Amino acid sequence: MRTYKIVREQAMGTFMCPPGFHGFTYSVHEFTGPRGRRVIGEYSLEYLLSGEADASEYIRKEAARLIGSVKPTESEGWVRSVYGYFKNCYVPESGSRNASDVIIHNPTEIVVDRALKSLRDAFQNDDSLSGDNYRRGVTPIYGRRRGYEVTAKRDGSTVYIYALTDDGTRYDADHLSDYANALSGGHFNNVRHEPICEKHAGRIVANVRDVPPLMDPERHSAVRCIREYFPQHKPRVELIENPEKGYGSWPCSKCGKRVQYEARYDKYAFVTSRIDGRGMTHWSYGLECTNGEPHDVK
Repeated sequence: MRTYKIVREQAMGTFMCPPGFHGFTYSVHEFTGPRGRRVIGEYSLEYLLSGEADASEYIRKEAARLIGSVKPTESEGWVRSVYGYFKNCYVPESGSRNASDVIIHNPTEIVVDRALKSLRDAFQNDDSLSGDNYRRGVTPIYGRRRGYEVTAKRDGSTVYIYALTDDGTRYDADHLSDYANALSGGHFNNVRHEPICEKHAGRIVANVRDVPPLMDPERHSAVRCIREYFPQHKPRVELIENPEKGYGSWPCSKCGKRVQYEARYDKYAFVTSRIDGRGMTHWSYGLECTNGEPHDVK
């Protein structure tokens, strides 16, 4: 029989575990023996209940008790974080959750790539076009300021072409009409110049003939992940289409520090780290913003 101890330090929950998950509070250490001090393994509470752990009946019951004593919360912040992490990710029809089997599907990217290919094919015979990209999908245009940008609606039904200045800002794209006409006849139709207003630059607009089909929301990786803890979770289509700032680090709207959502606390936190003399990394989480209030991201 092996020697295990349930500890409250170095808990094993990850950002994909919901607030209140027992792994944020408890983990299991394995020692060389009853009097051993050297940790030779770290596990979750579930491990003690598996057939792999040669654990005593007492510690198995204690693990089961602790698992049953906490209740995870399907908080809005956590749900948005999971959808943001799994942006554009879907499981295959087999239901496999292996990372190598995940399907990446984004209608916006598909139609933007189609438009870029059509434009580049039209530019092949134009010697005035050369230079480096300024941002994704941008090719400098010699003598006509410096570039263009292609974007699309989130559902992939429409593409937009903007003209760019040297510093990457948009201006009226009327002079791109001749090049944009290269879109007509293939995946696109109704190509036109669209003035917006004095404040916003005009653009080239084209409708998509064959809009990429949407994937079944039930197969979205975030839905499958959340249902491991909350089986009744219904797909949030609005977060599948646009998870906004659900995952990653963003400036706090009050103090300006870059903060990220931490499921352990169900709050945004300013995260820092330091390395001690033994080479161990220690993390700190600043949960309070100005005047002791929580951080906020808008």
